[in-house]
Amino acid sequence: MQYLIAVSIAALFLAGLSPSLRAASEKCHIGDASRCLTTPGCHWDYNKRGCYEGQAPKQDACAAHEDPNICNTNKTLNCGWNEEAKKCQTKSG
Repeated sequence: MQYLIAVSIAALFLAGLSPSLRAASEKCHIGDASRCLTTPGCHWDYNKRGCYEGQAPKQDACAAHEDPNICNTNKTLNCGWNEEAKKCQTKSG
């Protein structure tokens, strides 16, 4: 009977320990964008809707504008509408 109790306690201890060990290797496996962004070494990918390890890929700041009129009036970021690509991009030069 004592052996069964000791085995049960050991099993519960190991079961409680395994999520913390797994969390160390999968620290960016988070489904919440705000928690992901506050975790060092993780970034949130809005297109894939997930948290990934490492730095976020560089993105053109003007790409957020989807309307040509808004894009062309943004002088702060030096944005311009690209007709061929049908998207807003930072003007070169």
